[in-house]
Amino acid sequence: MAIHHEKVGLLKESLLEMLHVAKYAVTYKKTDKTKWADNATGGILGHPAVVVLFSIVDCLGSVFAGDNKFTVPIDGKNRPIRNASQHIYILNSRYFNLDLSQIDLDNIYKNVRSTLTHNSLLPEGYILQWRKRESSVQCGYQ
Repeated sequence: MAIHHEKVGLLKESLLEMLHVAKYAVTYKKTDKTKWADNATGGILGHPAVVVLFSIVDCLGSVFAGDNKFTVPIDGKNRPIRNASQHIYILNSRYFNLDLSQIDLDNIYKNVRSTLTHNSLLPEGYILQWRKRESSVQCGYQ
């Protein structure tokens, strides 16, 4: 990492680094039995990938937190990002182009993101999946 005199330069570099690590994690294949034992099934490094991706979401959401001119559509209403638990709203912005409901956003934050990053677990009933679409690797929930 370079020395930066402005936050924006550091932010740009750190986001690129996080994207690089996330891409590595979702393209890595766990096939080495000496390293992964019974988990050497060809799967990806899903947990670290999602933690890094949620860090990116948190970071981008925090950039716009408190800016009442920046709003995201949720359930037909434009809402600003006011606090840390609302950083997840950025998923409905033009940067991600998702159309998640308030309930979905709250559930992702409470049941997945926080549990995943704070307890290294996923709640029962949630799974992580990855798939290739249009030459890019994506992570999702089902």
